[in-house]
Parts: sequence; structure tokens; C-alpha cells
Amino acid sequence: MSSVPTVTVVVPTRDRVELLEDTVRTVLSQRDIDLAVVVVDDGSQEVAAAAIRRLSSSRLTVLRNSTSRGVAAARNQGADHATSRWVAFCDDDDLWTPNKLAGQVAAAERAATAWAYTGAVKFAVGPVVWQVMPPPQPDVVRAQLADRNLIPAGASNVLVERAAFQAVGGFDEELGHLADWDLWLRLLETGPPAATSDLGVAYRLHPGAMSLNPAGILEELEVIDQRWRHLRDGRPLDPAPTHLWIAMSWLRAGRRLPAARSYLRAVRSRPCQALRGVLRTLHPAPPRPAHVTAVAEQSNPRFKRVEHVDLPPTMNSLLDEFAAGPSPVVPQ
Repeated sequence: MSSVPTVTVVVPTRDRVELLEDTVRTVLSQRDIDLAVVVVDDGSQEVAAAAIRRLSSSRLTVLRNSTSRGVAAARNQGADHATSRWVAFCDDDDLWTPNKLAGQVAAAERAATAWAYTGAVKFAVGPVVWQVMPPPQPDVVRAQLADRNLIPAGASNVLVERAAFQAVGGFDEELGHLADWDLWLRLLETGPPAATSDLGVAYRLHPGAMSLNPAGILEELEVIDQRWRHLRDGRPLDPAPTHLWIAMSWLRAGRRLPAARSYLRAVRSRPCQALRGVLRTLHPAPPRPAHVTAVAEQSNPRFKRVEHVDLPPTMNSLLDEFAAGPSPVVPQ
């Protein structure tokens, strides 16, 4: 291993120490890559801040903001601290498979591109796999990114050359929920991405997820619409996919009325999906995941009639180890 890291991983956090510890553990477990980790404590309460400071090690630096600057600013702050060629970002509630970064660096170098992404799964404690999101092909991303954010798992996914990240101005600090989508569009204007064939990110679903703040998301969607309308030949952005995403998040959280309202907002352009969603909010059973990773017990009706999926061994191992709940152990 060289003394200069190949990749710096930036992890913004605030008051979620237990989730953060598992996230950091999977980041530090990356194989075949020289890395440094910068955790940006963006205004945690003092008890949490003290626990976060104890994570410091030879490969991990903690930066502390006494008051929150916002997640986009925290990511930029961590990237400014980096000296490596590549920078990657991971939210403090997500997990990585051990080969994520090495695969992305190899894919980017083969394609001579400045950024690369992988696939992801959405999971809840159990583990229960709600959605498998294979990486889209780069030509599909080029064609459709202005209409919808195709990159699975948001900011926890992409690896980018630090020089390219700085050249496009980093994350827009006026945005919080959709700053990743905006950055991908700016990176796309500099050149196409590369993709690995793996599922490298496990995206955790929990009540504190950003998708449960629909007002903020929809305000930022207006910004994305106006800022990138030229890539759609002046055509306005269809908000229906965002409404459907918000609705499903509400439904998983058991909030049927706001879920129904969000589904109805998607009726104009996605009538079939929206009306099916409204009917789901009326059903007494909770929503079922799209996938399970093991045979469901007959006594649990929630997981009947769902698709069994065989995930890659690295993802299965990751979920088996971490998805039962947070662990306090962090490797040094």
C-alpha cells in the first residue's frame, strides 16, 4: 500500500453514531485499494460528537462542525480535505460491499472516464430486500439522466476524480435532497460515466430517510427542472416519478393518508401506477417487499408471494452481517 491514498471516502453524519459505525466499518473493509476516510460531523450533539471523535484512526479523520452546514456542504468540506486522485461519498446509514471501490476505479480507468457508479439494493432490518437496482448502462444514463435520477442509492454510489469534482463546483450547497442528481448532471456535461456490473451499495430504509420530507424534495425538484430544462429541449420535468417515490416511502412508514396524497399527485402522467398505489393505501396489510433473500416462513403473511432473489455472495454476506441492526465495532 502506498502512503498516498487512491481514494478518499467522505462520510457526512449527524447524531447517528450507531448507524455510522457500521457504515465506517464497511468503508474501511474495502479490498485492493489505498484509501483514507474523512467523517464530517455536521453539528452532532456533544454526546454523539464525542463518540464520533473516538472513531479516528490512522486511516480515518474526523472533521467537526459546531453547527450544521447541511449535508451538501459537509460533503464538499470532506472533499476539500482530500489529497487522493479519487473521491467517493457514503451516507452514514448506507453500507458497501468490500469490492465496491476497486471495481469502480478499474471501470473508470478502463473507460477513461472521470466518474463511475455501481448497482445497489434497498434493504430494511431483517434483512429484508425491498428492491434490487442493477447499474443502468452508461448510454441510458446519458439519454435519461435529465428526466430522472437513474444512479441507484444517490450520493453513496458514485466515485469521481477529485479534479473533475472540483472543476464542476462540487455539490450545490443550496440543495440537500437532490444535490447528488444535480452533481451527476454537471459531471455528465464533462463526459460519460463508467459502470461496474456489481451491486456495491446497500441502501438502508428507515424512518429517518430523507424521502420522508416531501416538501423539501419537491422544492428542489423545481430547481432541477429549471436548471436542466435545456437538456430536455425545453420540456418541463415530469414530477410523477418523484411523487411515486415519496408515496412508497410514506406507505412503508405506515402513513397511508400522505401516501395516498402523493400517489394522487402522480395521476396526470402515471394514472395506472398512481391509482394502483391509492388502492394499496386502502389495503389493511402493510406493503410487501419486491424481493426476499431467504424462504419466507409460512407464519409471516407479509412476505408471501414475493420474488426470491439470489444476490451476489458479497452482498449476501454484507446484509447477513449488518442488516440485523447496528453494531458498535469499528476496525482500526
